[in-house]
Amino acid sequence: MGSTTLRADDARAFTSGLHAAFYSSMGPMVLAALLSATRATARLAAEGQRRDDAALRRWAP
Repeated sequence: MGSTTLRADDARAFTSGLHAAFYSSMGPMVLAALLSATRATARLAAEGQRRDDAALRRWAP
């Protein structure tokens, strides 16, 4: 059965299902993006700290 032959009620249910699937798939993607951003921020902070420590050791007596 193709989507062009659906009655109005069935077409509405079909598109509602598509919307629900789209929105529910966005949850894991948003979570992954947030975790990735926090990981990148932590990595940048750690690299900056290592550079600061190296600079202090270079200039320390």
